[in-house]
Amino acid sequence: MGIILPRNSQYRGTMYGKKLVAAILLFLVLVPASYVFGNQVPASSIKPNPILTITPTNAQRFTNDVSYDFGPAVIQGLDGTSWVFWSYSFFNGRVSNPTINYRTTTSPGYIYNSSNWSSAQTLVSTPLSQNIAPSAAQLRNGTLFVSFASNRTGNYDIFLKRYSPGQGWSSDMQMTLNTANEKISSIVAASDGSLWLFWDQLINPTTSNIFYKVWRNGSWSTEAALTSDASNIENSEPSGFQMLDGSVWMVWSRTDTTSNLSNLYYRAYRSGSWTNPAQLTTNANPDHHPHIMQDSNNTIWMVWNRELPVSSTVFQNDIFYSYSVNNGASFVPETNLTNDTSCTANCPEDIMPALSQLKDGRIYLFWTTNRDPEFYWDLYYATTNVQPFHNVAVKSLSASPLTLRDFGIVTINVTVANTGTFPESFWLFVKATNTSALTVAVQFLSLAAGQIMPLSIGWNTTGTKPSKYQLSANILTSQTENEIVTGDNTLLGPRLWLLPPGDVNMNGRDDILDVALVAAAFGSTPGSPTWNPACDFDHNGKVDILDVATVAYWFGTYT
Repeated sequence: MGIILPRNSQYRGTMYGKKLVAAILLFLVLVPASYVFGNQVPASSIKPNPILTITPTNAQRFTNDVSYDFGPAVIQGLDGTSWVFWSYSFFNGRVSNPTINYRTTTSPGYIYNSSNWSSAQTLVSTPLSQNIAPSAAQLRNGTLFVSFASNRTGNYDIFLKRYSPGQGWSSDMQMTLNTANEKISSIVAASDGSLWLFWDQLINPTTSNIFYKVWRNGSWSTEAALTSDASNIENSEPSGFQMLDGSVWMVWSRTDTTSNLSNLYYRAYRSGSWTNPAQLTTNANPDHHPHIMQDSNNTIWMVWNRELPVSSTVFQNDIFYSYSVNNGASFVPETNLTNDTSCTANCPEDIMPALSQLKDGRIYLFWTTNRDPEFYWDLYYATTNVQPFHNVAVKSLSASPLTLRDFGIVTINVTVANTGTFPESFWLFVKATNTSALTVAVQFLSLAAGQIMPLSIGWNTTGTKPSKYQLSANILTSQTENEIVTGDNTLLGPRLWLLPPGDVNMNGRDDILDVALVAAAFGSTPGSPTWNPACDFDHNGKVDILDVATVAYWFGTYT
């Protein structure tokens, strides 16, 4: 079975994104790419738009081999790990069935540095079937989800994988069960802990609709139709996102198969119901593969690819984007990012864009293109400048002494920082945890953007149960803040050992050995042959009946 590839726009058809037949696949395999796709425009030709205050950098090449890389999905993990997923088809004289691959980094950058990224890992691979079109989302508890389409059942269905820190990836979970093809999905992790899954479904050769279902409280709802056109309308390629006001937006491509017009539409879920469909683009040229997101500064971003004419018979796709600074009430005029409209008959294709704000505050736009010098289908990315974003962090946590017997003072040093661009106010909690958590200190702090604040806390351990304690520091911020990374809000520190006061040899327990040591030193004072200062628990300069009482009181205590 052939791999699903975007069509070469130089040969215009009536329907976008249909499966290439085997003959065209054979043509792609046997004919050099330079003859199929023509002369490419180098990445350096992608320039910032100088009239914008938010300007993309020059494009960066993210993948670099002869294989096919399509449909990226990018997400910033709450623990600081950035993920990029895509559909990968190995090429070695013939095209293999696509798998879902991914790479990660904790140091993204507007200039690509391969050493900062992991090598490509295969997430989904099934024999004799295709796995395509990933989408990613993460719940606030850190659980990451990836949805994708696979034809392992004989038709394309939507599947789901789950990643839990410490447990790894789950097995594939099939989410749709009918015999119709469902190829493009979008998954949204909502702030209330629910999970929204959207997908397109082929109804008949000229009709597709968007469906969705929601996971709440451990179970999935029945699927519901977001669009319900009866004929001659293809609603496809959904992209969803939850905005900071709690609404869930869904944008998709709507193609009238009679007029062959393809434009972008959206609906928003607010207060328990969906708004009416609204048209976002009105261009006569086809708009496809939209992606929508909102950054920490409340800016709503939308990106898509548009097929543009080079001549009456030759077409190519460019990446367009727009954004809204008033919560979607209006969008700025769209910008052609890749802008190859002045090319000749042979033009690069730029398709399937995806957006995310990563931990450095920049908006990263990944897409598929064949513009590289080798004519490969690779992933590229561009970034904005740093956008305003929230991020506070516990940078360090230490304590001294770490072993203490006499209910003394433990000095805890903690450093917090505001690494974002907004001034921040928050609560800092320092805790010591055994079977339960003891709050050592609570402090309300206000930090300017970029400010680092070291703090020193003296903890009087008098009255604290002898035991081993895990120290931790945690920042509690407003629930309305959209922090890019929250994993650095908590930091585990060293383990503190509070020994029983009668533990002479400081081995963590008050037992018969300690009784024997006190008995041997009983009555002694400094300078005496049997003097043992460790047995003088009250530090009065002699081992007396009070010290015997101490070791007797704590006898049998183990930590």
